[in-house]
Amino acid sequence: KVVLFIDDLNMPALETFGASPPIELLRQMMGNGGFYDRKVAGFWKHVQDVTVVAACGPPEGGRNPVTARLTRLFHLLHIPTLSDESMKRIFHSILQGFFQAKNFSGEVRDMAKSLVNASVEIFNKTRDTMRPKPTTPHYTFNLRDLAKVFQGITQVTPRVCKLKRSVTRLWIHELLRCFYDRLATQEDRTYFTEDLMMDALTRFVSGQHSHADYFEGDPLVWADFLRIGAVDRVYEELTEFKKLPGILSDYQDDYNAYMSGGTGREDDDGSGGAKSVLNLVFFKDHCEHLVRIIRILRQPRGNALLVGVGGSGKRSLTRLAASIAERQTLEIAVGKGYSMNEFHEFLLDLYTTAGVQCKPCVFLISDNQIVHEGMLEDVNNILNSGEVPSLFTPDEREKRVSACLEAAQERGISDRDDVYNFFISRVRDNMHIVLCMSPVGDTFRTRCRQFPSLTNCCVIDWFDEWPKEALLGVAQRLFEDADGGESNQLLPILAPLCVDIHTTVIRVAHEYWEELRRRYYITPTSYLEFIELYKALYSEQRAVLEEQLSRVVNGKQKMKETDETIAKMKEEMRQNAP
Repeated sequence: KVVLFIDDLNMPALETFGASPPIELLRQMMGNGGFYDRKVAGFWKHVQDVTVVAACGPPEGGRNPVTARLTRLFHLLHIPTLSDESMKRIFHSILQGFFQAKNFSGEVRDMAKSLVNASVEIFNKTRDTMRPKPTTPHYTFNLRDLAKVFQGITQVTPRVCKLKRSVTRLWIHELLRCFYDRLATQEDRTYFTEDLMMDALTRFVSGQHSHADYFEGDPLVWADFLRIGAVDRVYEELTEFKKLPGILSDYQDDYNAYMSGGTGREDDDGSGGAKSVLNLVFFKDHCEHLVRIIRILRQPRGNALLVGVGGSGKRSLTRLAASIAERQTLEIAVGKGYSMNEFHEFLLDLYTTAGVQCKPCVFLISDNQIVHEGMLEDVNNILNSGEVPSLFTPDEREKRVSACLEAAQERGISDRDDVYNFFISRVRDNMHIVLCMSPVGDTFRTRCRQFPSLTNCCVIDWFDEWPKEALLGVAQRLFEDADGGESNQLLPILAPLCVDIHTTVIRVAHEYWEELRRRYYITPTSYLEFIELYKALYSEQRAVLEEQLSRVVNGKQKMKETDETIAKMKEEMRQNAP
């Protein structure tokens, strides 16, 4: 006897006339006791002793209403969302138990109830007021996001959080990382900090609170990599933000030294393969995004969805973040004719690394590498359950079960099916998926609707346009690397000029959209290509001028030598004259 569990029953897309073949096949199997064989025409396969259990969400956000022809075959159960009291009881037990087990001070332990109440209220208001829209399809908030807040709080030690003020700042930091980082507009961010956060602080957390203390000036940063070379990492607050670029620069130097010793290659824009040498400029936004990615990778089963236009540095930052978090970065090499079979071979190796060898790793994939939508379906399944249907043949599965058998037996697991589940659990613990996507066009919205685990099972980080500070820093770095003294002398003029040109083009593109309703996208990649084009033209013209100058100098030298020879010959003729 078999129990068949089907998740997301109402997710299959409808055909032109409203039919859904997977649903019809399931209805036929349950209603008629079998289905026809695909290879032998007219051969009926009987299905017996199978109990079907299905789950689905409400018909919205890409989910379709379930036809009554199918629901009549089920006993229907409605599972409502957790009540506020249930959520508070769950998370209060977790937080209070953590504070007591780690022997935090009484002042800190007394904060557990107020922090939980405030968190639940912020979660409810955020979920109710910030709904998914065509421009923000990733505005989906669920209980996983709220759980991530308390998961972050439980990373600290009593030595770091002795006072109420420290715990309050930590709590605010975790809320910002789980809810604020995915917000796409300044209006939504202002509403979240000024209305939701400040209201909750005033009502639930005793003491004097002001918006400037937490949300103005230097951003709140908590991390466990601030002490370079430390054996035991400590999750603590960064007291001086101005020190962060120097710390990250040291980590980048270590990364580049390691890559240069192997097969590393220079990659200014960070768009190359996993073996690229990085050349990042650590302006404020880059520092914040890098710290956020590191935080995700350091958390158990932490996965990230990075959303930003092309060239904003998502992949480069992820590679450096993986290095700082002590994880190996793995990417697919997409070429002409890349097939699903090749992708499945890569996944088999990835499962071996994470599940059999038990090595922490980061699976980095961007939207321009997704050449088949089936690849995203597999990633969606990994995020949701850790398994890809039909990935393992019986021999492949047995091979991995045997490899994990000894480790499983040490934990009292001996049944073959339980060992396989142990293997999948190790994969989910050691493998972190980072998806890099662009919000431009309809693709992002469609994928968020078709593959809900991308937003439900990932921490989302929204990348804004580069500020002028970033544009100026990148231009200065690129011009400093250019050959020729003249470019260095013109650096104070060239870098601001490039920033002014780029911002002017962005403004004109916006006016173009307002007048003609046609998009012209200007991305950081455009900015980098513009500077590289200038450098290439500069080098080309410099070479031409240097060649011409060399010809003039050589001509003058020849003329000088000729004059000297003529003068010498005249002197010899004068001396030899009768």
